[in-house]
Amino acid sequence: MKKFRWNDECLEHTLQQMPMIKDHRSKEEIYQQLIKARKTARWKAWFLPSLISVVAAVSVVAIMHLAFHSHNVRKKALRS
Repeated sequence: MKKFRWNDECLEHTLQQMPMIKDHRSKEEIYQQLIKARKTARWKAWFLPSLISVVAAVSVVAIMHLAFHSHNVRKKALRS
């Protein structure tokens, strides 16, 4: 497939056909939304991996406890 080469006239024509974008928010409002989004992204970046690590550690400890408990029960049953 042949690549289409954009020239200035073609680019201007294409941009003129696009709808106008209007944003009535102030610069400060846009900036505050960006800051809030960045803080949320940072929170998610450390919270979710930490939570998953804690859940994995608790799961491993629970499985080990159940395994040792069932092993001890079998030992006691064999002794009796």
